[in-house]
Amino acid sequence: LLQKMDRLGSFYCCDYRNRASLNASSIFSTIAQHLADRDPVRRQRLVAAIKGDKAIRTTTICRQQYQNFIVVPSVNLPIVGDTIIVIDAFDEIGSVEDRAEALKILTKQARELPAGLRVVVTSRFEDDIQEALCSPTAVDVDYMLMENIPTNLTARDLSLYVYDALGDLQDLEPADLNRLATAAGDSFQWASTVCRYIRNNRDGQGTQGPMDRLPLFLASNQGLEELYTRILDEHFGEESAKGLETLKLILGVMLGAEEPISLRTLSELIPRNLPHAKSPTNLRNLHRIVRHLASLLVNTHDVDQPMSPLHTSFADFLQ
Repeated sequence: LLQKMDRLGSFYCCDYRNRASLNASSIFSTIAQHLADRDPVRRQRLVAAIKGDKAIRTTTICRQQYQNFIVVPSVNLPIVGDTIIVIDAFDEIGSVEDRAEALKILTKQARELPAGLRVVVTSRFEDDIQEALCSPTAVDVDYMLMENIPTNLTARDLSLYVYDALGDLQDLEPADLNRLATAAGDSFQWASTVCRYIRNNRDGQGTQGPMDRLPLFLASNQGLEELYTRILDEHFGEESAKGLETLKLILGVMLGAEEPISLRTLSELIPRNLPHAKSPTNLRNLHRIVRHLASLLVNTHDVDQPMSPLHTSFADFLQ
């Protein structure tokens, strides 16, 4: 919608899996590039502000980036309506210490934001973020908790999401999609995980289609932990206990790695024929196991791509 209105100046999506490139030391330099790309006058101002100072051009200091890349080029800039900057999943940009300066700029120093720029931030309500938002110094900053969004709007958006994710599957009728959207309650992460599970042929029993997998989730949304448990039980419950220890090895090594690693690399880190492993730990067998987890993990289809939890809540669940 913001793009259609020509109001989206930047969309910065934080992701804990890509902190090497998407982090607090790059947030305002990246946003400045996005803004400059859509406004030739701002681009000229940005070049003029930094061209004579290499130290400023290459700085990774959050405060210096904000001042020189965002504030200075905005001084007396002609304004026609507001330009919106969206920062998504801010809590995933780094640790509390990593994001402290950016959080300070976005809250306690929000009044310094140049005229014509508005920032929308989505985030989990972590303690440091809650404290910054509730501080008396956070002037001109508003926030809304998920539970305070009108339920009819959340239900509408969830329904749109489910129809977009599964609407092209011939097995499913509109009534099925409506029931699934209702079961999601107010959790988009629940809906996202369920839609991926229903849609992916390899994330279920081989003989099952989308209609066969749908009933598993229609009763109700009892939270993400219950959902993750249910999906894992489908594949690694009593009937598949043989691979449970190997699954634990895979997930343990994946979570213990400092950066996301491929399944091939992971397989080289696991000793062959461990005495407590009930199934072989060769690459082929590991791939057979993780392919059942396409709704929970990223890159389960390719043994050479870095694999990681799709969402931080699954990593939290495993720990």
